[in-house]
Amino acid sequence: MDFQERLGDVIDDVIQSESLGIPLFNDLNNEEESISLYSLPGGKVIKSYYDGVKEKRLNYEIQGKSKDRERIFTIVSKLSNVLEDLDKVESLDKSFEFSSLTIASEPHYQNSDMSGFFYFRLTFQVELTVYRQKGN
Repeated sequence: MDFQERLGDVIDDVIQSESLGIPLFNDLNNEEESISLYSLPGGKVIKSYYDGVKEKRLNYEIQGKSKDRERIFTIVSKLSNVLEDLDKVESLDKSFEFSSLTIASEPHYQNSDMSGFFYFRLTFQVELTVYRQKGN
């Protein structure tokens, strides 16, 4: 399923169109200022069908990392606003159909480290219809 990659495309489009000048990574932040997108545990199947199609609720998080506390909070907040209004994410391999996205936890301070980086997070849930792929 290519949902995380397609959502990453949506987020990267916002980063580029708003000229935010911060790289996006799947799963982990890099050593410098960055945004990361990753899945969280706790996802579940809401409904299963005989043909293998499943309706799922999955948990995701965005983490922003920067030495500029206000900048990273502003960026994560901007992404929160975009995601809150998101009504379409398209699969390139037809593996899912997007239903909805709900912000579970507004942008919040998570941590700071000895290198001077601040971390802000945004947690959300998505509901998808996931189609059975050949070979699965």
